[in-house]
Amino acid sequence: MDKDFLKASGIWILITEGSALAVFLLDSGLGKTQWLALLEILPLTIACTALLHFLLRFFKTAKAASLAGLAVGAGVAILGGAALIAITPSFESPALFAGGIMFSIPNGIGGALAGWMQGKARFSVAAGL
Repeated sequence: MDKDFLKASGIWILITEGSALAVFLLDSGLGKTQWLALLEILPLTIACTALLHFLLRFFKTAKAASLAGLAVGAGVAILGGAALIAITPSFESPALFAGGIMFSIPNGIGGALAGWMQGKARFSVAAGL
């Protein structure tokens, strides 16, 4: 793994985990369920960063990489919420989808920032800047 991938992963994790942690602390504190939710966000964020890292070969500018990060971050969270509805059809399923939409906002922001960081590092080196 290269250094830019690790930096982008760290920023993405900081934004998504930090926003979830802030919501949990403002709401009810950190219990067992909240720690489990924070632990579940971590592999999803790393997988999104790896997907973005793979997709960057198809883009030529840092702006396009940033938009790709936004799409990956928001899209994966929304599709995950929709998949949870399909997997667990119950009365609470719409709440799972709403959670996916709420999670898509910080995940999209983190993805855009991570895409910009990876794209800037990759494309500035390729251009010789």
